[in-house]
Amino acid sequence: MLSKRWIIAIVTAALGIYQTQSFAQVGQDRSGQNVIGHDQAVQAYLSDGSNQIGTTAIVSEVLAEEDEDKSSSFFTGNGIDIQIGNNASVKVGAGLRTSLNLVEDDSPNGSQWSSDFNLDNLRLYLSGNVVDYLGFEFNTDINNANGFDDPDDIRVLDAVGKLEVNELFNLWLGRFLPPSDRSNLSGPFYLNAYEFPYVQFGYPGILQGRDDGAAIWGQVGEGAFKWQVGMFKGTDGFPNGDDHRMLTARLTLNLLDPEPGYYNQSTYYGEKDILALGVAMMNQNDATGTIADPEDYLGWNIDVLFEKNLDSDGVLSLESAYYDFDDNGANNMEIAAGDLVDMNRQGESFFILAAYLFPDQVAMGNIEGQFQPYFRFMDFDRDFPANGETEEGLDFGLNYIIDGHNAQISVVYGRREPGPGAGNYDLVRIAAQLQF
Repeated sequence: MLSKRWIIAIVTAALGIYQTQSFAQVGQDRSGQNVIGHDQAVQAYLSDGSNQIGTTAIVSEVLAEEDEDKSSSFFTGNGIDIQIGNNASVKVGAGLRTSLNLVEDDSPNGSQWSSDFNLDNLRLYLSGNVVDYLGFEFNTDINNANGFDDPDDIRVLDAVGKLEVNELFNLWLGRFLPPSDRSNLSGPFYLNAYEFPYVQFGYPGILQGRDDGAAIWGQVGEGAFKWQVGMFKGTDGFPNGDDHRMLTARLTLNLLDPEPGYYNQSTYYGEKDILALGVAMMNQNDATGTIADPEDYLGWNIDVLFEKNLDSDGVLSLESAYYDFDDNGANNMEIAAGDLVDMNRQGESFFILAAYLFPDQVAMGNIEGQFQPYFRFMDFDRDFPANGETEEGLDFGLNYIIDGHNAQISVVYGRREPGPGAGNYDLVRIAAQLQF
């Protein structure tokens, strides 16, 4: 028998198609002026909660009662909540990821293991709302979060204005994660593995997958089904080229527990049972090549997450994603200075991951946590491989989960097989992650 949530999802989706078409025709805002019939009832309900006429209003009311929090901020830690007046509020938090990395044959003499301490992420989170339906989010990170440039510089990670009308329609403007794959919408703090999967790097971004633009998104059944569509800056290097923007989209179907909100996680540590199917794409005309011979870019992926709480037997997580990146044969881009910059992203890639969270708490001094071993295999088959750029990767990791994504320690052994011009090597990483 269908659950209450799925009955609501099916009814709302059917009505939402008609509702969206009607809204597009009349182009009304929250005031609901000059609309008639079904749309009038829906718009009146959106404006002030009164005049709840028709099935759509009833369904929306039930959804609001079941899940008022759409979890639409990237940071999900405890943070510090500050109430300002009757409606406005602010939440402040921070996140830290730091690691010791040992890499074979990477010392200055080229024959010994290197050892480096890295500050991988240092984030400050700020989010809140002005009124019930107008919100914002502002997050920062160190410049070195992408593995290059000066780690002492702080950069804007997210700067988003949010118009969140209801479950079916929300508008975001600013800098944030475009609709894309699960790993990108989880970010490094919400993965099963410590290191972000490099096979995802065919999707462009300014910093940590972010871009400047706008997106509309919605959900039904508390996130049983989600849709996201956006327009973003994308590649912006041609000095005299046509100014095309990048179009992005994602659809997510959750067959077990829902995942409300714009973002997601790649593990919930047993708080949810997940079977999620996602598909995403990015497309931009004249995004690569040269001014004389520009080429279009198309990237797309399919991702799957299965996570099951086995009660006293722990939590099993299985995740996989496949990517296809196409630059129509171009492997470089001409930037404003007239230089050609290698892209080397065209090709296919994938990863598979399996993780198991043991049910028992294990004490280490005054700290208690759960052990979570994981295995991950990654492969990026580039059409134009660059010297030393990683193709195959294998990770065996052990996480010590103290407080979910807010406190954990990781130990990872990895094997990397670069492309032409470099030999295979091993690595060991000891890392810690903290959020509050």
